[in-house]
Amino acid sequence: GMQRNQARLIARTETIWAHNEGARQAYIQSGVVKKMEWVSSGDQRSCEFCLSMDGEIVGVQDSFFDKGGSHTGSRGGVLNFEYEEINHPPLHCNCRCCIVPVIEGI
Repeated sequence: GMQRNQARLIARTETIWAHNEGARQAYIQSGVVKKMEWVSSGDQRSCEFCLSMDGEIVGVQDSFFDKGGSHTGSRGGVLNFEYEEINHPPLHCNCRCCIVPVIEGI
């Protein structure tokens, strides 16, 4: 049971990472999309960190968080990013967030 749950957690998290990295690369290559927005599911299962990120906008070549940075959630919890910069979701294991393009001037 525990191995199956662990495998599912890893698969979900890596799938979300791959989806968002693919979207980010497509935005960069398009030459049209200059910014991206963090979108959380916004439901009762969303964590304090994802809820507080909802609506954050950065450039497609920029990071939401630099390596060594931290993020304080809506209830005061803190996430530290000691291993890598955060260019897109997932913010944590089982994160359900995504990025969407921000197209200005249309």
